[in-house]
Amino acid sequence: MTNLISKKIIITGTVQGVGYRSWLQKICNDKGVVGWVANKKNGDVEAFFFKVGYEIFTNILSECFLGPKNSCVTNILVDDFEEEITSNNFEIRS
Repeated sequence: MTNLISKKIIITGTVQGVGYRSWLQKICNDKGVVGWVANKKNGDVEAFFFKVGYEIFTNILSECFLGPKNSCVTNILVDDFEEEITSNNFEIRS
């Protein structure tokens, strides 16, 4: 049985204005992950992953450190996430 987890991550560095949200949305939609990603006012990007398999999450997390071209990730904070998400895909939010 697959362990399903819900996580929130905050990505810091040069992650706004470089297509990070679209890049992450494509990766997550390709893997069937439900959640959302948004820019924060302080220049970070935050993303929420709802009931995703542990191995898929760790794979996405590894990719997040690399990011899209022109991004420069300096840190990623990971935390548990308890809220329900009613979407069926991975969305970009403002």
